[in-house]
Amino acid sequence: MFTIASKMFKAYWDHLFQYQHVRRKTLKADTKKIDRQIAQFLDRIVDANSPTVIGAYEKRITQLEKEKRLRQEKNRCLW
Repeated sequence: MFTIASKMFKAYWDHLFQYQHVRRKTLKADTKKIDRQIAQFLDRIVDANSPTVIGAYEKRITQLEKEKRLRQEKNRCLW
């Protein structure tokens, strides 16, 4: 019985480890994608002439920065 329980625990542990690995990889990829989006909006701000458009871009950059911090924090919480 101990052998079966041990094998079940190891299988579960391996599955959990693999899930965490994939999750961490996904969060890092998401963070890189957000960085690219922020860079694009910053480039657009430089080219924009309208204060309204610039404000909208700045608001979107702020939202993206929050999303980025959230993903970074989730990544830190994974073991």
